[in-house]
Amino acid sequence: MSKVGIMNKYKGFTLIELMITVAIMSILLTVGLPSFQSIITDSRLTATANAMLSAYQLARFEAIKQHKDVYVTTADSWATWQVTVKDATAPLATFEKSTNIDITKAGLVSGYIANGTPAPQNVSCGIGNSTPPTCGFTFKNADGSNTRTLNITSTGRTKVTSP
Repeated sequence: MSKVGIMNKYKGFTLIELMITVAIMSILLTVGLPSFQSIITDSRLTATANAMLSAYQLARFEAIKQHKDVYVTTADSWATWQVTVKDATAPLATFEKSTNIDITKAGLVSGYIANGTPAPQNVSCGIGNSTPPTCGFTFKNADGSNTRTLNITSTGRTKVTSP
């Protein structure tokens, strides 16, 4: 018998090789899955905080650009929010939070006037670099394991921080 004939006879994997491979994969998944889930929830939290940051940056930019008051509003306790120019018929943009994220609002930052500063009813905000923010938002995972804050200063600048 030639070598070619012998090689063709032993193609494939044995049952023991497959069982060992499955066992190794199971161990790796058991060890790695919890940290992977943590990464997913952390990225949802960051995505929601960045969406709110984008909304306030867009509102400030449009207030300066259009020389009009621009508001960030919600009708459903911050599950979704939108940026709207005063007296406009449609919102400029609509945003929504990721699943299992709780949003807490601090202060009264509802929008910006034409020069890019917070609307007059928001003058009590002061400089916001505190946790929780003086004016802004706190974002938490539903289980409370991780947080982000969005601070809005009296000059209208915004910043997301994580503890």
